[in-house]
Amino acid sequence: YLDWRQAKYPSSQQRVARSLETQLVRPWGQRPAASITAEELDRLFGQLPVAKSTAHLRFSQVRAVFSWAVKHDKLTDNPMRALEAPKSLDSKPARFYTQAELERLYALDPAFAPVIRLIANTGLRVSEFTHLRWADIHDDTLYVVSTSAERTKSARWRAIPLLPGARQALSEISKTGEYVSFRHSPKSVVERFREVLKRSDLTPPLGSTHCLRHTFISHLVQHGVPLRAVQL
Repeated sequence: YLDWRQAKYPSSQQRVARSLETQLVRPWGQRPAASITAEELDRLFGQLPVAKSTAHLRFSQVRAVFSWAVKHDKLTDNPMRALEAPKSLDSKPARFYTQAELERLYALDPAFAPVIRLIANTGLRVSEFTHLRWADIHDDTLYVVSTSAERTKSARWRAIPLLPGARQALSEISKTGEYVSFRHSPKSVVERFREVLKRSDLTPPLGSTHCLRHTFISHLVQHGVPLRAVQL
């Protein structure tokens, strides 16, 4: 399954492989997949010590393995076919940062500030930032390109107008090599931002790199950009 997935969705391969190691390989070892029952899988996902949203994602990843196995005649039946994915009963507004909070984060790590500033002013996902090439930036527009090797979540390209904050961030990043993020991997961006948050005094909950994406969207709406335009 992972060999097939590597060819089709290489950009998320490492993350999914780590998840499947935890959800399938460790619990079941060398046990034949055909012997794993729906009841066992239901108990596994009902007992995961993670948030319901995370459990739902892992459920979908494991179900995809069994679905692939049936489609490719490795199994005759998918034991997860009738199972319901874990559901979260929590509902709360997305965390985003005010301009004042962003300025405090920039000050805590000046060398990393251009990365934070660029993501907060473009709404890029971390993986999209690390795949961003200088050649994808034209005049007043940044293009998020999806390829077979570096696929966006939707598998579609999109254009993002360059706001002043994004222009400032790009001017502060050295043009060394093909990629804007030549010094960073998705993991390093997430971990370094986490360290910045730990050193901050932001309240309520600190958030994550994904909150920078919420920040971009929230600031656009606050400045009168229609939701339909934001969705595009």
